[in-house]
Amino acid sequence: MPARAPSTSDRGTGVFATAFGFTVFLIFLLFTVQVLFGLHARTTVTAVASDLAQRAANEGTDLDQARFDAYAEEARRRLGGYGDDADFDFAFADADGDGRDDTVAVTVDAALPILLPVRWSGYSPTEFSRTMRARLEIFQAAGP
Repeated sequence: MPARAPSTSDRGTGVFATAFGFTVFLIFLLFTVQVLFGLHARTTVTAVASDLAQRAANEGTDLDQARFDAYAEEARRRLGGYGDDADFDFAFADADGDGRDDTVAVTVDAALPILLPVRWSGYSPTEFSRTMRARLEIFQAAGP
């Protein structure tokens, strides 16, 4: 059986389908990278806030605003350029209701990295907040 010559009416039709498919693939890839960057940012900020809360709790109740500012600067350094726009808030709280502060809370407000155009992201959040708490280490004198 002789080989059949290709039809000239189908010539060039694969170019448009390939270009469209490749564009859709790139959009999904960009969306995936956007989600991964957001997860990485949230995880990193949560870890830094947890470390700050624990370090502040280890110092006890003698913390002042200058020490909190030093902790915020250290967190910005650890977060790199991403931490430049982050806001840090430190507060003491009474978690057990006995009238004494026994918990330090660190709240970090940060923006999410955005790769997609805003109109494509829809209702996707552009910022987030993390609050980490740690019990204060208050050492008691040994009894008789």
